[in-house]
Amino acid sequence: MEDIWAVARFDLGLSTTEFGELSPALFESLVERKRQADREEYLRAGIIASSIINSSMGAPEKAISPWDFVPGEKEQKETMDLTQMTPEDQASYVLKMFNKIKRTRKKR
Repeated sequence: MEDIWAVARFDLGLSTTEFGELSPALFESLVERKRQADREEYLRAGIIASSIINSSMGAPEKAISPWDFVPGEKEQKETMDLTQMTPEDQASYVLKMFNKIKRTRKKR
């Protein structure tokens, strides 16, 4: 419980009263929005960093992508390449995506 409270106070900036009035679904929505905002910040920093690296005198042969600076993005890209998956893995991946959509719709 203390970890959830710490996220609410420190990361989301909620007062104890505001935190107490939130339903679990609303809290999860706020946490997800915070994750998206953090991801956008990493991407903006990645745009600047990759621009500097790619235009420097010692630029790499293969250009650095801004997404290389977003934590977890590289792993996500590797798992999302359906052409490299077996048919069974493709089916499992697609079903998981539909299940995510269903869950998201139920929360709203």
